Amino acid sequence: MKVAHWSTGQRTSQMTNTRQRTAIVPAAVMASSTRARVLPELFQHIALFLPSSLDMASFLTALPSSLRTPALESLFMLHCAVAQSRLYFPKSDPTYPRRVHLWPNLVLPRYIAEAEIAVWIEKVMVLYPVVEVQHVAVPLPYPLLPSTKLAFDYPIYPHELELVLRHWKDRAISILLLISDNGQPHRGMTMDATIDVILRALQSLPALRQLELSWFGASMPLRFPSVLYAMTTSPITKVDFRDCHVEWDQAMVVTLSHWLTTKPLVSLVLPKTSMHVGSLPLLRAALWASRTLRSLYVSQANVVLELLSALFQLPPTLTSLTLKPCRYADLPTLLTALDKSHLTTLQLGFAPAPPLTTTPAIATLLEVTLPSMTRLTKLRLDRIPISPVGSNALAAILPRLVEIVLKDNVLLDMGVLVLVSALPRCKKLQKLRLSKQSCTDTSAMALARLLPLCPELRELDLSENCIQCPGAIALSAVIPCLDDLSLSSNEVGPDGAVALVQAMARHAGTALMTWLLLDFNPLGEEGVLSVVDVVAASAHRFGHIDLRCTVEDPIEIVNCEAAIEAMPYHEWCWWDA
Repeated sequence: MKVAHWSTGQRTSQMTNTRQRTAIVPAAVMASSTRARVLPELFQHIALFLPSSLDMASFLTALPSSLRTPALESLFMLHCAVAQSRLYFPKSDPTYPRRVHLWPNLVLPRYIAEAEIAVWIEKVMVLYPVVEVQHVAVPLPYPLLPSTKLAFDYPIYPHELELVLRHWKDRAISILLLISDNGQPHRGMTMDATIDVILRALQSLPALRQLELSWFGASMPLRFPSVLYAMTTSPITKVDFRDCHVEWDQAMVVTLSHWLTTKPLVSLVLPKTSMHVGSLPLLRAALWASRTLRSLYVSQANVVLELLSALFQLPPTLTSLTLKPCRYADLPTLLTALDKSHLTTLQLGFAPAPPLTTTPAIATLLEVTLPSMTRLTKLRLDRIPISPVGSNALAAILPRLVEIVLKDNVLLDMGVLVLVSALPRCKKLQKLRLSKQSCTDTSAMALARLLPLCPELRELDLSENCIQCPGAIALSAVIPCLDDLSLSSNEVGPDGAVALVQAMARHAGTALMTWLLLDFNPLGEEGVLSVVDVVAASAHRFGHIDLRCTVEDPIEIVNCEAAIEAMPYHEWCWWDA
């Protein structure tokens, strides 16, 4: 055995280095290295990275109480309170019917009746550096720490923006603002007052970084330019114009282009409405020259056409790109740009009438370009035909994806089965959407067999297909694995619907499920009443079960409405005949 001999100087240096290293080692790691118990704070830090409410509930249940921090213990008790129907949205709540959510977002009723629950809520606030505000009211239904920021990502009106300015001026980081010519007068605000409060907010909210504008009305062409200019001088770095219903004239496009070239915009969603065609080359140059833009969303045909009008390179900072509707003729230009991109998210939508067969450019996209995009984790392709060879190419990259959304790709059962065969290798996949593919029970049964081997999958969308009761019954076996299951617009009858809901009733974990979508299926009165009976008899609380447009007969509709009205909590079943 070879023994190392150290001089005094070497030993001193080694001891100094050891002290320097231990000075920066987290306390929890130090505790474990000295055989002391692991500190609960380590588990709290781990919990912050859990993606869903189901994951959090499982984690807290498995964790011994001695290893839960006060915040984690309180969150565990809140989960128990929800399961015991102690914490819910009563009918008197202004946002009823709504469902309590505890992770990753905190969604609570306006008033908390039990003092014990209020104490638990106060203790968990340290877990939520940003809280999404569902309903603007003073005070909010939870205490705010000095560092807590607020995201108003549910639509608020200008009169509610006044409350934000008055009570949470330094906390607001994100706002979704709804403006309408007809929406303000009955709230005591003229359009002049509306514009005034918007301009003041843009000048006075120091933490505001994200703004989504939803604006309707004849006054918009006159009022919008001043708001747009104020946005360019604000601290906003993320902006969404998709629901700004105004035709963009030359001055507006020039203002936006200048904003792109002079300020560090990070995320931009362009409007669906038309933009001044003669100014689009200026916008194109500004977009492709940006060195801060990370996310770009374009859904206007002329803008897409201009962006793809000549060879270009994507900004090196761009990680997310959405373009729709694209033309197949422009695919070669797009493929060249994608070839050396750093995208992690790509969403492409094509014209409603795709070619009957694949083209060389489509084949190149599926078989060469996408496999070469090694950083890609989220992919969406709408209305682009995918051949069996293309399905194989997608199956090869599926294990690296977190999310894949395919719509109207003529996959049929053959293409779906090819993709499903890759699921056992998909350790990261969280969302799988295969809508409008003309797939049948064959695909549903294959998914039911292999989906449990895909450990992170939480959302499955098979809407607008040809799935009937056998497929739905097969899928009932995987209900405990999912947060969301969409079977909208299929051919599921009463037996299939009841099997799915009975599966929910047998598993406590489905109390945290967000959605089971059965809308636009031929359930009829028999199916709806059977679903209601199973839900009402279950010991577990449910997420929303969408039963819209499942009954046609007027008399049957009345009977179903009465049964749902008699349920303790309307949010269990979403009904709109």
